Amino acid sequence: DFDIEAEDLNADYGIMFNWYAVDEDGNTFEDYITLNDINKYKSSNRDIEPKEDTRIVQSLIDLFSRYNRVVGHYSCGYDLPFARTRAVICKLDFPSYGMLFQSDTWVFLKKKFRLSRNSLENGCRKLVGITRKDHLSLAIKHGCLRGEKWAIDLSREHCKKDVLDLIDLFEVTHRFMRKTKTSI
Repeated sequence: DFDIEAEDLNADYGIMFNWYAVDEDGNTFEDYITLNDINKYKSSNRDIEPKEDTRIVQSLIDLFSRYNRVVGHYSCGYDLPFARTRAVICKLDFPSYGMLFQSDTWVFLKKKFRLSRNSLENGCRKLVGITRKDHLSLAIKHGCLRGEKWAIDLSREHCKKDVLDLIDLFEVTHRFMRKTKTSI
């Protein structure tokens, strides 16, 4: 189960701040941007694509290479396309079609349940009975872009809460879906 946090919804404008993952054995993994990452890619040439997140995108790819399936919430529409786009921009080798499969709780909710919203927050609130969800403010995102520890720590905590909610929601919903061979 994994989640990413980023500056923007579009990977050609935004960078990844952090990611968090928990495997089926309960092992936790995470990586996050640092001030050193940000300073490494400061440039007077503004035409260069932002690549401050190169190191953490690579560490996420390295984690993916250890598994054959990932679980996310709306990962088919956001997390995986964002990570793939950032990998290509950063000239990193993202897993090819058929190398890694996905399960997506957003798809489970959309196909097998009838909720007013298929968000992670609403799914957990209605089907699990509790959510840990909080929201990243613009001030936190700007702090992350500047490499400020307080903002990065809040983004990391937010991402962790999302993954814990994801695990809870997956436990409630996965039995209603067959395991697919949907590639990332």
